[in-house]
Amino acid sequence: MSNVHFNAQGAQTGSIGKLYENLYRPARALFTTPERIEGFVKRSTQKEGQNILQRVLVNPVLKTLGWFGKNASNYDYNKMIPVGKLRVAQAPIGALMMMFLPFTIAPRMVQALKRGEGDKSEFWDILRRDVPTIALLLFALDPLVKQLNKWKSGFDGMNIVEKLPGRVGEDGVAKKAFGEVFSYSKLGQIFSIDTKYDNPKVLYEIARQDNAKGMRNALEKAVKQWQKQPGLGAAKAKEISAFHTALSGMLDELAKGDKADTTLAKKLSAEAFAAMKKVDTYRGKYYRSLSEKELPKLANFLSKHARMRRLPIDILSFALVAVGVGWLPVWFNDLWNKKKFTEQQQAGTQIAGGAGGNMFNNPDFDPVAAFRALKESSRITPPAFNAAPAFNANPFQS
Repeated sequence: MSNVHFNAQGAQTGSIGKLYENLYRPARALFTTPERIEGFVKRSTQKEGQNILQRVLVNPVLKTLGWFGKNASNYDYNKMIPVGKLRVAQAPIGALMMMFLPFTIAPRMVQALKRGEGDKSEFWDILRRDVPTIALLLFALDPLVKQLNKWKSGFDGMNIVEKLPGRVGEDGVAKKAFGEVFSYSKLGQIFSIDTKYDNPKVLYEIARQDNAKGMRNALEKAVKQWQKQPGLGAAKAKEISAFHTALSGMLDELAKGDKADTTLAKKLSAEAFAAMKKVDTYRGKYYRSLSEKELPKLANFLSKHARMRRLPIDILSFALVAVGVGWLPVWFNDLWNKKKFTEQQQAGTQIAGGAGGNMFNNPDFDPVAAFRALKESSRITPPAFNAAPAFNANPFQS
């Protein structure tokens, strides 16, 4: 009896394992699609011995299609975002696109065809208006934020976009490659300076990561803000001036490039760090007015500046996408419909006025009747089945 029980249990376990395997394979293929697309694009665009046509034309097209395919096939809810005290899964673009296009747009198109009874105007309206709207909503914001921040990062002289090791070209020089835009919390981690621990070279190290120009702008703004305060600013005017002098001297030295005296630059970085620590320690103990509580720590002068460099781009990108989603597809659809209506009017004019005629010169022209006739002529009327025979009022007449 135990033998029978064992065999039945083994068969059951085997069937469950087989079911799991049958489900695992397509699921694994589905969730690894972005990596496979990325690998294909990388292999195709980094082949040696490519001609100029491949480099200039084929590779950019492949990279664009690969970026779209990688995002469109991403169904993995592996990114968590904080919402208050909770952490919730952020829906990937592929999953959102699956919800919107097959399960939202497709049913609407089917219903539009049913309602139209042969008139496909609403069907084409959905294609021209709703599909671009969803595409902009899903795909426009991220590349727009990234591209604008890449440009602004170079203009401001502060790295707010992740830099990746680029591919080495035929000339032996590594090309620039960029990753994701740093989040606001990540910018705080990168540019905040912890004065609880002695790290005299921290300002020097941050400046050497292509942040010297942004550090100078942040320094001038922070020092001016402190000097405006008659309380804390006046009490620590000497230390603030020493911080400004030391850090400005370090940045001037680094601006010399290969001729810079790194020993001197590190010494000035240590002096600026010591002065900054004195100011912030005093600030933490004494407040002379309520307004001074809003005075930022000198140790946060870089992180605040970095966040403010990103904020305008986020607002501008959101506004551009909002305009694109809420106005651009509707405007294009209206423009298209007006164009088609004008063409129909012109066709109706030629019918009503005769060959080369003008409807305004035809006294019998009825624009409403002409438009109805034009619309009916373009509609295919199905043949009537089981139609009732014509009724003859006089049965004696044949």
